Amino acid sequence: MKSPFLSLTNGGIIVILLGLIVAGLSSHLSGKNDEFLEHGLLRAGRIVSAHPPKNQLENSPKYALRIMTNVSPDVSGIDMQIIEVGVKDGEFKKASVGSQLKLIIIPGAPPRARLAGSTKNTSYRVGYVIASLFICLGLLIFWLAWRNHKTPQSLLPQKPKWMNKAPTPAAPSNTMEKQTLKDDILYEGPFEFSYSAEKTNVELKDGTTVHVSQYRPLSDLPKVLADRDILHVLRTAQSPWKLVNTIKTGHLALSHLLKEKHATSADQFFINGPHLGLLFRDEVDNGQWRSIVRGLWKITPLSHTYAKLVSGNPDLARQASFEILNHADLELIATLAPNLPIIRAALKVTPRTGEFTDDRRFITRAADIIESLSKGNCYCQVYAKTSDPPHVLIEKGRFTSADSEKLDDKRIQVTCSKCALQYKVTEHPGRYLPYYVWELKK
Repeated sequence: MKSPFLSLTNGGIIVILLGLIVAGLSSHLSGKNDEFLEHGLLRAGRIVSAHPPKNQLENSPKYALRIMTNVSPDVSGIDMQIIEVGVKDGEFKKASVGSQLKLIIIPGAPPRARLAGSTKNTSYRVGYVIASLFICLGLLIFWLAWRNHKTPQSLLPQKPKWMNKAPTPAAPSNTMEKQTLKDDILYEGPFEFSYSAEKTNVELKDGTTVHVSQYRPLSDLPKVLADRDILHVLRTAQSPWKLVNTIKTGHLALSHLLKEKHATSADQFFINGPHLGLLFRDEVDNGQWRSIVRGLWKITPLSHTYAKLVSGNPDLARQASFEILNHADLELIATLAPNLPIIRAALKVTPRTGEFTDDRRFITRAADIIESLSKGNCYCQVYAKTSDPPHVLIEKGRFTSADSEKLDDKRIQVTCSKCALQYKVTEHPGRYLPYYVWELKK
């Protein structure tokens, strides 16, 4: 495997080379400046003419002054010459023809000269400092590269054990996830051999095997799936069904398929744990039998909750009711509105568990919450009609209360967390347990 070009070692080399280049330039320029200071002669000169740069578009235009001065190395001698001196933009603007300037001259052929003030004020110590910083940084990068290469893995800082835990699984999907099958055909052949040869396992692409059992007619789907999940399953199933976009509910879609006989008794479904599958099992022409899987989906948590609510099992119904009453996504709960007739009908098939612990009242409470939310009302209007204790609802986050809102030991003022309506709740003694009266604060 090739090592990347921008490694720590290569980076250190580049930085050190930059430092050496800066040091070399600083040394060269400093040497020229020192030469003028050590060997130059201080002279006065008069400006004869000023010449701006010939090409104004250059990145570093050169301004020149032609100056007449005595270039004789002998103090008593006179050698008047006109020499050209390069100056900066600011110095050029200040110079005027005929004015005098101080120069430092190095005699020769031709003589060299600079403005005395410019030469004395020039310092290249900053260049040496920058070069030193580059070299130190390069050496630091070299050290880091050597340390990473030499340090055993066991001596490197280890992550805390809590950081090595598996990541938190993603929240369950609110949509029926369709599973990919290896083969959707359970049986295709002569009718007389169908029951013995029909497969009872469905294999998925990820290696999972789902056992097919307990076939139920398609018309029973509303008893096990939330309405939105029914619609999704019917739209995504492998079938000739063509549901128009105007159909917005699963109940309407299923009724349409059954009424138009697009779905018949040959269409069935099964449930195995978290999976729901649609089947087509029917006799075709010439005594041939065909059994296929129209699709397999993972059941959503909402449909699991709904199925427990209408199961007729009082323990499961109570658990499902609490899941609905304390659900964080109220908009999702409101989508159960088309299932309300079945939820309310479940009261008749759910056994009583006692006068004061009747789990069926929680089914009614869940149905009332769903109906209120679907009509655009707030859940607090349902709780205000009950005798529920406010402290439980405050713990669930449905209401808020402050110490300053406590009226006395038997009364408390609460505020709805959703619509901000305020209620006064009064405790009254009951036969066995206290009950509470809710009043909307005017």
